[in-house]
Amino acid sequence: MKILFDKNDHNLKKLVENLDNSIFFSDALNNYIYNQEELEIDPFNDDINSVLKEQFFSLNSLTPSDVKHFPCQLSFNRLSPIDYKNDAYVKKVNPKPFKYNDIKLNCETYFPYEVFLFDQTKTKFERNLPLETSYLGYFPSQINYLTIKDKSTNWMVITPYEIQTMKDSIKRAKGHVVTFGLGLGYFAFHASNKDNVNKVTIVELNKDVITVFTKCILPFFEHKEKIELINLDAKDYLKKNPKFDYLFIDTYHNEVDGLSHFASFYPYLKTCDKSKYDFWIKESIDTYFRRLISADLISSLNKEKFIFDDPFLDKLFNRLRNLTKDMEFHSFEELLNFYSASSLDSIYKQII
Repeated sequence: MKILFDKNDHNLKKLVENLDNSIFFSDALNNYIYNQEELEIDPFNDDINSVLKEQFFSLNSLTPSDVKHFPCQLSFNRLSPIDYKNDAYVKKVNPKPFKYNDIKLNCETYFPYEVFLFDQTKTKFERNLPLETSYLGYFPSQINYLTIKDKSTNWMVITPYEIQTMKDSIKRAKGHVVTFGLGLGYFAFHASNKDNVNKVTIVELNKDVITVFTKCILPFFEHKEKIELINLDAKDYLKKNPKFDYLFIDTYHNEVDGLSHFASFYPYLKTCDKSKYDFWIKESIDTYFRRLISADLISSLNKEKFIFDDPFLDKLFNRLRNLTKDMEFHSFEELLNFYSASSLDSIYKQII
């Protein structure tokens, strides 16, 4: 990157500061979710969100004034147990615990006021700077949710996060739907229930996951006749140039490994109409990638080289650096536009 405007520009300095602050805030959030202390909360307290925020500050040795300097914010959401239990999948699919080889089907629990991620991290632009928002949720009463594990790792869980982050993709599903990644079949269940969906092809590499799904989950489906299961690598499926009306890609656990999966799939989708496919938690993936852009900016300004521990991220970052090395930015507005969603799509096409 070649910054051809005042390097002392206030907004530029803030943008540079954002990277360290975003990473710190992300670590603080993870620390809070995985180490939150038990709270005694008055269920009639009208300001429970403030109590939870104070717990976040305390656990991370922060004050509200510290957080004002972060390019991030928290959104707490009190969720309705009734709404969760009335989700068609949650209401209908009720298998018994089951284990097959390394795959284990069981239930886990959210306790009252236990905080968890409720939606993907999203970025909007305020005061000429990208603002990351993390959406947290909690139930006022105990909730059990279905899980499937591969050894000790959660392969998929039916929590509000999965429900919220799949809503839009389920709405877009139509005709012949293909989904990469099976898990507990939440997306396939809802897609197959739609009148405008005539077939749902599920492509899954893990045979044991297919076995557990077929034995324990599929019997609860209302439209089993629409389901087609294929044991194959997703990219091998795409190499066959299949025809479909909509594709949903969900083969990863979070935005970090999601970025590498996005990169591996993109070459196969370059000729595909963008309206015909979705990546799960794409906005979170974009938010994470914006951090790489900020690292590129800092590297350019300070003439220093970033080295990432993850070989994939390091390789992707170097491709980004190669793309931007001769780019000229004559104003902060031009630079900020480089962070926009439309710009990211263009960057992905050139470096992946």
